[in-house]
Amino acid sequence: MHTYATSGSYNVTLTVSNQYGSDNITKTIYVSTPNSITISGTVEDNNWNPIPYATVSADNGGGQTTTDNNGDFSIEVPYNWSGTVTASAPGYQSAQISYDNLIEDVTNAYFMLHPMTDFNFTWTSSGLNAQFTPHGINPNCDCFWDFGDGDTELVATSIGNTLHSYLIENTYYVCLQQVCDGVYSEPYCDNVYISTPPLPPSAENCPVDFYLPCNIIEKGTTIYLYDISPFKCSCFKGEDTYFKLFKQWMFIDNNGIY
Repeated sequence: MHTYATSGSYNVTLTVSNQYGSDNITKTIYVSTPNSITISGTVEDNNWNPIPYATVSADNGGGQTTTDNNGDFSIEVPYNWSGTVTASAPGYQSAQISYDNLIEDVTNAYFMLHPMTDFNFTWTSSGLNAQFTPHGINPNCDCFWDFGDGDTELVATSIGNTLHSYLIENTYYVCLQQVCDGVYSEPYCDNVYISTPPLPPSAENCPVDFYLPCNIIEKGTTIYLYDISPFKCSCFKGEDTYFKLFKQWMFIDNNGIY
């Protein structure tokens, strides 16, 4: 096979040689540039069932068609075409194939479309550690997590919950994508607020009109304590008592100071 750069008339010579000599023959041929290239193939779902009436379209000057009952299609694009062919169908994620400088017909274009799933996720957190639970993901697909802090992770759906630890308290925009055979769905995203455990009441909010000895702790209620030394202010609540000592929060109960 020989590819010519442009259309036109060419003199083609064939020479045959052996031990007795050589001979040749010359013929003039005309080579023309085709007006279009044909791309044909099949559209199926992830169980290899044909998808009839799927839409197949080519950008950048290409055409559009629909598949037949067997999921087969044929579409034309300009000669030396570069662009993307997209296959789509209601209820399925679309798929694409890109081509560069196409000068020959394509007969084996294959698209596998995966069902769209109305998926989402829920989350819980403990301090800076968060647990994410996906819902509605195709069991044959994977979960791609973008945790909003620069970290991502691809997790098999069978694993279920995904754990992630954050470095600082913040609101993170977390996104989940369903990944089927390397095809990424549109993401589902939500704001996730991650916070450290709340600190005890601040010393500035502690009343100063209570002057109680430091050893008085009344369980089941709230007692406020103000003392000049060594505690600037202490707040008692039930069995748990927090007090501020030299600007450091500490914990105290009936058994002592921690």
